[in-house]
Amino acid sequence: RHRSGSMAAPWDGLDEAYRTWLLEDMTSEEYNKLGPVDRRTIRTQFQQQQQPSAFPLQTLIYHCGARNGVSPGSFQRRVVVNEILGLLPESLASFNHDGSKLRCLCYGPPGSGKTSIMGKLDEVLRARFPTIPVYFVRCGELKGIREQLTNQLTGVPTCVVLADDVQEWYDFGNFFALFKGTNRLLVAAATYSVEQFNPQTPVEFQVKKKSNLTKQEASALLSRLNVDQEHHDDMIMWFGDNYGRFHLLVPTLLQRWNELKATKPDTTLAEAFFRAETMEDPVSGRLIPHLSTKMREILKLCWMGKMDTEQSKKLERYGVFDEHGQWSCEYVRRKYFRDIFHVSRPDSALFEDNPGSLPTELNLLKKGFEELNWAQLKMCAGSSTSGFPIEDIWQAEFYGSIGQFIPRELTFCKEHVVAQTDNRVDFVLRNGSTRAIEFLTNSRDVAGHHIKFENGSYRTLRLSGTYLVVDIKPWDSLPELHDVSNGDRLDTANACFTALASEKRRRHHAVFLISNDLSSGILYAYDATTKAAVEFARSPPPRDMDISE
Repeated sequence: RHRSGSMAAPWDGLDEAYRTWLLEDMTSEEYNKLGPVDRRTIRTQFQQQQQPSAFPLQTLIYHCGARNGVSPGSFQRRVVVNEILGLLPESLASFNHDGSKLRCLCYGPPGSGKTSIMGKLDEVLRARFPTIPVYFVRCGELKGIREQLTNQLTGVPTCVVLADDVQEWYDFGNFFALFKGTNRLLVAAATYSVEQFNPQTPVEFQVKKKSNLTKQEASALLSRLNVDQEHHDDMIMWFGDNYGRFHLLVPTLLQRWNELKATKPDTTLAEAFFRAETMEDPVSGRLIPHLSTKMREILKLCWMGKMDTEQSKKLERYGVFDEHGQWSCEYVRRKYFRDIFHVSRPDSALFEDNPGSLPTELNLLKKGFEELNWAQLKMCAGSSTSGFPIEDIWQAEFYGSIGQFIPRELTFCKEHVVAQTDNRVDFVLRNGSTRAIEFLTNSRDVAGHHIKFENGSYRTLRLSGTYLVVDIKPWDSLPELHDVSNGDRLDTANACFTALASEKRRRHHAVFLISNDLSSGILYAYDATTKAAVEFARSPPPRDMDISE
């Protein structure tokens, strides 16, 4: 006897996705006629098809192009490639030897050629181990399926895995567990990210090699880029040991140099390099990491002479500094200077009075000193045993204030005559002609600063002849707060000018007297007519009058 109502047909209890799948091969009536065993069999087939398909491991091969390395056939084998190959097993049998190095890391900053190095290693290792699988894994591209891929590699007990951008998987320990005490060989390449100042790899790499160019390799690369031998040393000083900087920046620099020589034949390659446009990054930040807040703070300490060894080591890993705590190359130094101190939309009113020309050094000093951050100077004064900010701090604060007014198409920086020496001009602004300013504090080696301009020590910088030396010092030498009259301040400034050996030096000199409480200052220039000091500007500037008038 039937219950009241009708029994539901098997089709009625199916979910919509299963119904859609079934309708590709049968009707609902045909399905209802199937027995329980047949229905279970079909359901199993549907469930299996819904499982993600296994990733085809055989597709994990190296491919070049689109900023991802160069063809192994055209790649000039690097020293680091030979060093890595010399340390890896020579045969499959040697995988099992005690002490076999089965985990290797090639590391370096962006653009240093790591992917191309990995491509060459891939080619050689496939030939070295023809009977075992060799996989090239682009960790950045495959991050979404890394768990699935790792599970599949578990079923391959002996293999070679080349992992590019492996830092993207440092948080995924299961992948690295595959290479602990096994017959799997891991060759990885990593870029330390800006925030990853203390990178900890999830597995111990028995071999670690930097991806930097040797000087001989850099020179050979420059020859292939059609750079005359006479310019190789300068290029290496400018672009360091980074493959990408040579490969991507040198052709652009040479093109710009030829354009400048078309209108000014005596333009040097150095002058072309100093131009603002050569500091632009044509590859969207691949060569220079983005300035995070933390990184900006650390680099600002560098310009202020306050960065310690530990902070320097953090940035060495990313190619910003070298192992000696010096800037890795001139391009990096100037690029970071520009990005820290040169605002993206400056107020260029200072330059509008004389379009196409540069303000005088004295007017640059006036504007920069008027906009000084006195609160910041007070905070930094504690780093000096005298309680008076050191020269580097005055420079950095001046860079930050004057950078608000210099147009982006101009370039200014502290310029080194010879890398890693003290021969440098503290401030140089270029636009065909140049403006040069040297800073000193408390009248230290006044004559020495002038002599370097006079005897040609700075000739390699191709300065145009104008310069200014500014002496920054307290109003008086007493340690306690002590104000003095305007007349006494003027006497102090006059004494500074009188101490100079010649009239020429006085015309190229300025004195910036600072209140002992670091709250204000007066800039004095030399009047060649009266042969005496004259007050030129105040900082902060009076709001009811223009002192310069």
